[in-house]
Amino acid sequence: MLPRRKILQGLVHAGAAAFLPQSARVFAQREGLPTERLSTQRLRETVLMVRGAEANVLVLASQEGPILLDGGAAAWSPALLAHIAQFAPGQAIRALINTHWHPEQVGSNVALGERGTEIIAHDNTRLWLSTNVAQRWSGKHFSALPKAALPHTTLYDSAEKRIGEHTLRLAYLPEAHTDGDLCVYLPAANLLFAGGFLSNDTWPLIDWWTGGWSGGVLNAFAAVLPLCNAATLIVPSSGPLMTYADLQAQSDMYHSIFDKVHTAFVQSLSPEETVALQPASGYKPAWGSADLFITLAAQSLQGQLRGAVGGWLPRIP
Repeated sequence: MLPRRKILQGLVHAGAAAFLPQSARVFAQREGLPTERLSTQRLRETVLMVRGAEANVLVLASQEGPILLDGGAAAWSPALLAHIAQFAPGQAIRALINTHWHPEQVGSNVALGERGTEIIAHDNTRLWLSTNVAQRWSGKHFSALPKAALPHTTLYDSAEKRIGEHTLRLAYLPEAHTDGDLCVYLPAANLLFAGGFLSNDTWPLIDWWTGGWSGGVLNAFAAVLPLCNAATLIVPSSGPLMTYADLQAQSDMYHSIFDKVHTAFVQSLSPEETVALQPASGYKPAWGSADLFITLAAQSLQGQLRGAVGGWLPRIP
């Protein structure tokens, strides 16, 4: 068995500058999947961040086998798993934690579930993954995962879990990005894996169809800020690593933006009229248009506080 340090050194040296393993490239080309590089950054002695299209994955080296926080999108899951296997030979992946149900987080569930890997998530995440989801605001349809790919270790509220030598604090963030959001804090590493409510390269999308809303996003910031300090490493769901100052700045930004969105709601403005006010103007121009983000934030208020969006009841209290 390779020492954890050797495993991490191999991943860092190859992941940051090398192409995908040949086996993964052949698979991806045959299936028409992307073959771009995965970017790997060592955060602590036993912790790596892997960046791929639309999502970040955290890899914890453990004597019991690697632990994954989120599994990336299905399109680059073969590359991710082959990459890990190349530098952790003989070690099965010990556990996978899904921070919520979206495809960018659960793309490795099928492959790892078939291997018998422990998959951990919130109860609501398992419910969404076990049914066909027709997401009204996007028009997209998501098929239920096969039984083997569903989380089989679930939690209803925040909990602490010990896996190998790692203590993981899984915090439930109700009704933020979805109604099953988890963030994971690693006290020994002073590292927060924030989950879907936090991104650092694009405007996050509040999935009100599966229980998210703007007030829940603000509550999520209020919940995670006390976990962090100036030395904490913060991994968003997508985009580059963040500091405590970055996290506080985003919290302030969303409070300012949502104050305008909530004021428009009280004035009975429609989502379209709220977008026209440009409440995110001046913030994060590199992230592109905020129109869909504002639309979803406004729609989430209608669903949460009025109990109806377009005549449909999205949630039952």
